[in-house]
Amino acid sequence: MYLIVLEQLSAHRKKAPFRPRFWMQPAGSAARIAAIAMFYHERKFRTFALFDKEPDAKEHVARLQEQGFPGEAILYCDTDGRDESDIEDLFTQDDYLRAVNELYLVVLRDAKFSRVTDADALRQADEFLKRLVPTLEKLWVSHKADGWGTFDKTKVCARVFEIAKADDKYPSEKSLARFERLLETLYAKTEKAIQK
Repeated sequence: MYLIVLEQLSAHRKKAPFRPRFWMQPAGSAARIAAIAMFYHERKFRTFALFDKEPDAKEHVARLQEQGFPGEAILYCDTDGRDESDIEDLFTQDDYLRAVNELYLVVLRDAKFSRVTDADALRQADEFLKRLVPTLEKLWVSHKADGWGTFDKTKVCARVFEIAKADDKYPSEKSLARFERLLETLYAKTEKAIQK
């Protein structure tokens, strides 16, 4: 979902017409991405699979390739060369936490919710936390007794879009540039596939 909306937002900020170059199918998990990619590939559609750069995705990618899905049609969501990253990590931490805080200050107004200000400190406390969403999920678990429930990245995604509609400067240029680099990589791969 992020790529679909941020592709439109990028065109809007550049005052350029929005011309999508390909159709994107949000899937929601590595298992679903792999299944959908293989479904379309078997039916001879030119298909690319974009995965978060995380251990579960790497397992699904290996299985996809064993089934004959072309390796050049697989991409990982890479954030600044990190070992692991999710699409949410393309946002600056400030941009993403703004959406988290705006959402949960309303959703958890009756719970003991306190604004999340520094996910880096949480990651430093646990060397296995490399991605923002798992870090926030762990924070939510630690506040279960306070009535926080579970962290819902889908609701945060919706909040990101609401903020972007209301604030022309959101997300920041740094976040948008990260998404644009990913889109340019996708565009380049599709162009190569068309030329074959």
